[in-house]
Amino acid sequence: MKRWKTILPMLLALLPLTGWGQDDDNGFTADRPGRTPGVSVLPKGRVQWETAVEWERHDFYDIAFTVWTLNSTVLRWGLFDRTELQLTGDWIYQDYEGQTDSDLTNLTVGAKTRLYDGGKIWPAVALQTNVFIPNRRSDFLPDNWGVMLALAFENALTKRLTLGYGIDLSWIDSPRATNLFGAYLTYQVNDRLSLLAEEYNVDHPEEFSSWVMLGVMWQLSKRMQIDIATEFSMNDFSDDKYLTVGLAWQLTER
Repeated sequence: MKRWKTILPMLLALLPLTGWGQDDDNGFTADRPGRTPGVSVLPKGRVQWETAVEWERHDFYDIAFTVWTLNSTVLRWGLFDRTELQLTGDWIYQDYEGQTDSDLTNLTVGAKTRLYDGGKIWPAVALQTNVFIPNRRSDFLPDNWGVMLALAFENALTKRLTLGYGIDLSWIDSPRATNLFGAYLTYQVNDRLSLLAEEYNVDHPEEFSSWVMLGVMWQLSKRMQIDIATEFSMNDFSDDKYLTVGLAWQLTER
């Protein structure tokens, strides 16, 4: 039984390795800065690095809790025409009433497949599976293997306006899943500038929270994008604040 508890998440991570339909999207795409799962997949053979510096501040009864994510990283590799592999990891630094700590967190490996490109009214669809890598010696990594399953949808409302929506389910050290479900709008102002508005909800076993994110993405070149975004909690608007500045860089053309 213990062996299957270790092997099962790895088998689940292989679920998205097949898809159907044709993929004619060979342009640059980035999976940031939004939280809702996206449908974009790298073409075969391309490698992309997405990273950010993130700042969070939470106030609990006049006690300030600050978290810096100094290197939020996603490494993406186009394995097949419609499937990419992903490796993620964050290095965080937190300050709680003068007590500081730092470590690696959110360490995962997984895959995403674009299942369907969409039609006139039908959305594009993608499936993603990640495995959370444990470390019992760390306070920031889970004690046991975990799994995340995500389903993403996207509709092109106009040539410039896109609606995306999706859900992901994560099992991390708990028999009950943490659910994230949300929706976003992106508006392409011109060939370089895009705007993001997103609302998402997190149903954690211990609490339910709602968030709004507003972001700006600027494409520096055909293979590089920078972004800045801010995020607010709808549960208590004044007590939770978030800011991120990020980069997406396609390291190879093929």
